[in-house]
Amino acid sequence: MPGKVLQVLLVDDDPSSREELKQHLAAIPDVSVVGEAGDTNAAILQLRSQPVDLVFLDIELGRDSGFRLAQHIHTAFPACLVVFLTGHVDFALEGYEYGPVDFLIKPVNLIRLEQALLRVRERLDLYPKEDADEDLSIGIQSGHQLEIVDIRKILYLEKRGWKVQLTLEGGETLSTRESLQSLEPDFLRRGFFRCHQSFLIPVRRIRSVQMDQTKNTYSIRLEGTDTPIPLSRDKVAPLRQLLSERGMGIH
Repeated sequence: MPGKVLQVLLVDDDPSSREELKQHLAAIPDVSVVGEAGDTNAAILQLRSQPVDLVFLDIELGRDSGFRLAQHIHTAFPACLVVFLTGHVDFALEGYEYGPVDFLIKPVNLIRLEQALLRVRERLDLYPKEDADEDLSIGIQSGHQLEIVDIRKILYLEKRGWKVQLTLEGGETLSTRESLQSLEPDFLRRGFFRCHQSFLIPVRRIRSVQMDQTKNTYSIRLEGTDTPIPLSRDKVAPLRQLLSERGMGIH
């Protein structure tokens, strides 16, 4: 069943970047680009003239700062969400305090774009509520069988070659030929997080986030396993945001 159409505003001082993102969004159902802006003033005028659910906002906005505009959006248009665009990964860490839903590194990757939109819809509560008991289990196609797995027993999912392996409590494993990308939406709404291109983890099992001395490499420790799980640098800020929403934090 089609969902609510997201009303999207693109704010970037580079017309070619706006055009590229607009073409990506045109291929995604239930998304409508209702306006574009190349600077702060134009963006505010657009926001005042029409309803906007989501702003894709470039952090380096000409002579102005996307952070400054994001702060204004949160104050003046509190129902509007922001996804930051940047060509520099380090800006993602600095921008965490401005409460974005996600950060996208330019040029925008289509898979990451769809993940960001999924988070937006979850934040806006645009997905129908599922029965609580149904959310405790999930069907996984393994070989010629459909295995019903208790979500609470999953330690993590890992992409291994052409398969995805689920590691469960007690050391049990289960493999499926379904891709991590196809599994991700169902697991995200059940409390999982894509911490790395090869890993999905249950947020409730996170016990610590560690970094090496150079602060270039991050890893996550989970309850129930001693296996360190890699955390991509561009996922640090989104994880901070997610944990903050749950009353936790990374410092």
